[in-house]
Amino acid sequence: MPAHAGAANALPSRRPAHPNYRHSGAGLLLGGRCAVIRKEEPKFLRLGLGAFLLGHVFYIIAFLTLAGGIQVGALLGSILVAIPLCVVLLRLISATTEMRVPVAVYAVVIFAMSIAALQLLLSHPFGATATIFIGSLVFMFSDTMMAYLLFHNRPKQFNFITMVPYIIAQALIILGLVTLARI
Repeated sequence: MPAHAGAANALPSRRPAHPNYRHSGAGLLLGGRCAVIRKEEPKFLRLGLGAFLLGHVFYIIAFLTLAGGIQVGALLGSILVAIPLCVVLLRLISATTEMRVPVAVYAVVIFAMSIAALQLLLSHPFGATATIFIGSLVFMFSDTMMAYLLFHNRPKQFNFITMVPYIIAQALIILGLVTLARI
């Protein structure tokens, strides 16, 4: 019997009304990453950040829809951890004056995505949801590193340094979502 055989009963019987949130999230995040690579041109940087933001919002919707409910204690605990982390993150990044608000909004959304992934893991604790949650944490690392490097001296290997954890994060989330779809 497969390790996740009992997990099928743990998932809500209804599937998300809009399963394309998962695909849209992945596509927008990839498009955003490609646009940010052309970071020297402000319009591409803004376009990329907007696509990233929407991609993470679609992932939040997908994770919460799949979770089928909110674990209030975990939500409150996550928020209490996320607030000081966001403050530290914003100080670490040192964004330019005109980019402080967009960076703050983005930080809140990326933390919300990980909180949504945690909600999914707590609602349905098995391998696929753990993979999604780990992917969300790798995204937090990847995007924090990218933001830091965007506002500081960028090494020649910027694209490589930021793409590797991004690819790992996307792979983990997509692997988890594909596995969930098969359960």
